[in-house]
Amino acid sequence: MKPENTLVIAISKSGEDTTQIEMMMQFLNYPILIVTGKNTPLRAMAEKLKLPIAIHPPIGGRYTGLTEVGLLPAGIAGLDVEGLYKGAKHFLQFIR
Repeated sequence: MKPENTLVIAISKSGEDTTQIEMMMQFLNYPILIVTGKNTPLRAMAEKLKLPIAIHPPIGGRYTGLTEVGLLPAGIAGLDVEGLYKGAKHFLQFIR
């Protein structure tokens, strides 16, 4: 992995997971994107380090696939995020 072609995405809703923070600190020489809650220690660290932050929505982890947590990395990877969202919405009509 080379920093010039890598993006580290650190995701922690609570922003208090010490393992997550320790792992992120191993990649400080890489571009890092933080996804965390509004008022978390991880967000405070990200602001101090001048890292970009995406706010984790106030929703439980198992339900975050169609939020910033799942769609942001998918979009960065080049997937059709709008198509994913539309497909999920289409599927939802069959399970309601």
